[in-house]
Amino acid sequence: MAKKTNFTGTRLTTLIGLVLAANGFTPNLYAEQTSIMPLTYVADKAIASNPEVQQAWHAFKASVYGIDAAQSGYLPTLDASISAGYEKRNYGIEDEYNRNTAELTLRQMLYDGFQTSNAVKRFERIQLIRYFEMLSQAEQIALQASVAYLDVQKFTTLVELAQKNLQEHESVYQQIEQSVGAGVARAADLEQISGRLSLAQSNVMTEYANLHDVSARYLRIVGELPQQGSVAAKLNEDSIPISINQALDIAYKNSPNFYASLYNIEAQQANAQSQKSAFHPKVDLSARYGSQ
Repeated sequence: MAKKTNFTGTRLTTLIGLVLAANGFTPNLYAEQTSIMPLTYVADKAIASNPEVQQAWHAFKASVYGIDAAQSGYLPTLDASISAGYEKRNYGIEDEYNRNTAELTLRQMLYDGFQTSNAVKRFERIQLIRYFEMLSQAEQIALQASVAYLDVQKFTTLVELAQKNLQEHESVYQQIEQSVGAGVARAADLEQISGRLSLAQSNVMTEYANLHDVSARYLRIVGELPQQGSVAAKLNEDSIPISINQALDIAYKNSPNFYASLYNIEAQQANAQSQKSAFHPKVDLSARYGSQ
């Protein structure tokens, strides 16, 4: 009997850590531990609460039952048959009587053309496919959460810069306004700084609108509003590939989609071998016992 690959004991929270660690998430892009909301926490939160990841997780757990169903082909079957009825005939000594029968049939598969073994192999590969699809989905959500986290920090900084710019323009405007009132500066200078002040005010409103948009995206992905005071994430430049070949090598070794495609090929090959069992004879050992 083929050995069953069983992941049902693995918890989703453990897989979150595996996703972050196995794919180099933590050392490559991180926030300082003094941060109110570290980047790893944001990715963890998004993966744990995202419905698409939950769907992939349950699809992975459901794949275990496909293996159990395929392995049932190795097990014997026991069938019971009971019948009762009234029968009338026009021959023999008695022309009518009540018929009661009971029968047990035990059947054990000895050879089925490798249909069962290939079916088990196929569903084991399907389980691995679902596993890597789940990792891929978790990676995508972690990436989206990271981008949202960085965008919130980016536009928070832009809002602060826009506010400082507005304060500078307001200060200059007040100085020129006083100079115009004192007759030192021209009215044209006041009109010019007034236009620049309006532009600075517009920039503040624009940056606030952008911050609102990215905060809404952050809420949709992570499931909670971003907190204030988080420290900017830092990129570990040592982990960046130095060549295209190195980047491709890392991608082939760590891409869940790539592994899912490989196991999908093996699953289809096992399915093709299972279908060929129709050309083979089938040998069963059966025993019956009945009474009438």
